[in-house]
Amino acid sequence: TLVARILPHEDSLLAAEVVGIPRERIVAGRGPFSLEENLSTIRRFHIGCLVTKDSGEAGGVPAKIEAARQAGCKVVMVARPKDASKGTFSSLDDVVSEVKARVR
Repeated sequence: TLVARILPHEDSLLAAEVVGIPRERIVAGRGPFSLEENLSTIRRFHIGCLVTKDSGEAGGVPAKIEAARQAGCKVVMVARPKDASKGTFSSLDDVVSEVKARVR
């Protein structure tokens, strides 16, 4: 089950709903989030694999990684490709398929 943590803007909430993510699976908030907040979210939703972009220390990545480690949760870190023509996706379905293939 997909849980999405997104910015708390109405257009973001609507976009998540349009792609089929129900509101009860949306965590809306503005980070960075603390270790405790990340751990709480991972545990509340029984998250087994955390997918996050590499936004560095300013984006709260160390707290996310530590929370995942403490919870025994796998992490997929998405980096911005050096060559924009490689490793990019045009749909959420393509991203989900790629993550599933790499996590197995």
